[in-house]
Amino acid sequence: MIFNEKVGDSMDTENQTELKKQETLKAIEKLCLLDDNLMTLVFDRNIEATELLLNIILQRNDLKVLEVVA
Repeated sequence: MIFNEKVGDSMDTENQTELKKQETLKAIEKLCLLDDNLMTLVFDRNIEATELLLNIILQRNDLKVLEVVA
């Protein structure tokens, strides 16, 4: 009987984890790269991505990013 309770608890934890994962994915789907929170995560300390985005937005290919701190 105790074994079954532990298995049930484990399944509840797995279900909660899966539910949390689905909620997180839904929240991410609503974001755009230019949203402050997502942009901070993507570009913080990522010189290459920041440089690429700036060159695209400004229609240039000669910009060099030296440091990115969010």
